[in-house]
Amino acid sequence: MEKTIFHKYLEFTFNNLGSLYSPMEWLEVDLALSKTEIIILLLLDRASQLKVSDISRQLNMPLSTTTSIIDRLEQKQLVERTRSMKDRRVVIVRLTEKGDGLCRDIMVKFEMMFKNILAKLTKNLSAEEMEFLKRIIAKII
Repeated sequence: MEKTIFHKYLEFTFNNLGSLYSPMEWLEVDLALSKTEIIILLLLDRASQLKVSDISRQLNMPLSTTTSIIDRLEQKQLVERTRSMKDRRVVIVRLTEKGDGLCRDIMVKFEMMFKNILAKLTKNLSAEEMEFLKRIIAKII
């Protein structure tokens, strides 16, 4: 049976997944934070401030779990909590200066990791094929 493009894609993905997401790649990004903590920091970086309930909803996590993670981030002085002036029951979270700086570091490390992964994926492409790929990705995004 002839392999379809989908089958070839799956085969390529499974054959290369280990090297693309190897522990060595992730060691470079290790920031002594859990993946969920990193995601929350990046959400706050994008939105500047969020209600704890909104973070919980976006991550599809129980409010108690989100609160525990925010507690850890607050202990590390990466976020700060305030109460809404309109409704004291509402807790708002924002990045501290230290948290903002760490977000910059995270983005730089993720960009480097992404470039390494992209280099592995595209090492066999010609310059013309790379340009074509860039145009396709730009259309998708």
